[in-house]
Amino acid sequence: MNESLEHKVQERTLALQNAKQELIQTSKMAALGRMSTAIVHELNQPLTAMRTYIAISRQLLSEPELLAENLTLLEDLTQRMAVITAQLKTFAYKKPAAVTPVSIQTALAQTLLLLRKRLEEEHIQLETEIAENHWVMGDNARLEQVLVNLLTNACDALQGRYNKQIQIASQSVGSDAICLTIFDNGSGIEETSREHLFEPFYTTKPMGSG
Repeated sequence: MNESLEHKVQERTLALQNAKQELIQTSKMAALGRMSTAIVHELNQPLTAMRTYIAISRQLLSEPELLAENLTLLEDLTQRMAVITAQLKTFAYKKPAAVTPVSIQTALAQTLLLLRKRLEEEHIQLETEIAENHWVMGDNARLEQVLVNLLTNACDALQGRYNKQIQIASQSVGSDAICLTIFDNGSGIEETSREHLFEPFYTTKPMGSG
């Protein structure tokens, strides 16, 4: 009986270990799926901008100076996409990102370059008030990603509204911090969603949009 019981315990232990490994693998695949969606979302903005610049470049073939400027912008966008995909390695190996002084004004300018076409097409009035001396310690590419996501959400929140407005401002908080505020005159975030705002991959948007 003891040998039979011990054998059953071993079988059950092995079964539990197998189930645990399957659960871990399932969790990894689920995380990979969510992360893939996030990466696609991040790459969509520079890809949209690239399509615009390529279309403009075709019209500027007879104007070399303007064409060269567009090609420089396209090169910057491809570099930005390379930075985004390279962050997958950083995520996988949990390697800390390099922290350097970052100009909020410069990061915002690069962000608005990506979103300029949408702002114009949707007639969104944009007001910015960022001081030149407002720098933070961080990673420029990641700060731009945060700004792109916040401003994209702001644009989405203004769908179907008139007199669309987005305001961006920064102000010093004490001697060692800066508060960056992004405001839109959309409907706001529902109370039931606010407690989930900092959950990874949480969204109130339809599949493929969030």
